[in-house]
Amino acid sequence: MKACLGVFALAVVVICVSCDMTQTRAPQEPTDSYAKAQGFLSAGDYQSAAALLADFVAERPGDSRASDAWLLLGDCRMQLKDYPGAESAYTQAAAKPKSAAMRARAEVGMGQAFEAQGKYPQAIGAWESVLKTGEYYVDAPAMLLTLGRTYLVEGNWLMGRDRLERIVKRYPASSEANDAKDLLSQPGDVYSVQVASFVTLDEAGAFVELLKKEGVRDIRIRERKGAVEPFSVRCGKFVNRLAAIEQAAKLHTLSPSATVFP
Repeated sequence: MKACLGVFALAVVVICVSCDMTQTRAPQEPTDSYAKAQGFLSAGDYQSAAALLADFVAERPGDSRASDAWLLLGDCRMQLKDYPGAESAYTQAAAKPKSAAMRARAEVGMGQAFEAQGKYPQAIGAWESVLKTGEYYVDAPAMLLTLGRTYLVEGNWLMGRDRLERIVKRYPASSEANDAKDLLSQPGDVYSVQVASFVTLDEAGAFVELLKKEGVRDIRIRERKGAVEPFSVRCGKFVNRLAAIEQAAKLHTLSPSATVFP
């Protein structure tokens, strides 16, 4: 009987100790910078997440999660408006993707980073690559509409029209088809953006050089005799007013007075 009681008492002690350990065990912390970064991402702390992801890809370039980390790093940097950094991260993710879907996702991000920097030809190249190799992994009507608009911003009416017409033909029930029809119905090649006006030609010339450094193309100076500020700087030659409005909005950080003309 004493032996039985001893065994019972030992069992009780083991159970109690086990329960106590279960109750006092602290939640398991993320074991590496990638896991910690995901926590910051969930909380919307993109700055902290980006720092941890950058450390992770630098310290573990051969890790099986490296391409995922590059992709997330690109997303963080886009949120932080670090567009060159986002471009670099998405490029790394696209270089060694785990799947066709990941490659398409990375190239969409690359295009967005390029567009944010005014690198429209590069943005077009990235998005065209998506349509060639990964159209099934993205929202194709939205991608085609973005491409069509970007071609129009670039002044390429033929390619812009082709992409917009493709939406109407392939995805007639989509909301993008209505937007495409609206763009296709507008008159072409009559709009430009008047970025700013100056008193002297030298001032206008200096501003033109600034625009060039920012990647703005097709810039010209117009003189309006008799005006208080006779030298106006214009850019672009757009196929419709919407494309010109979008370009004017992008230039507002350089010149809040940028407007569509006429």
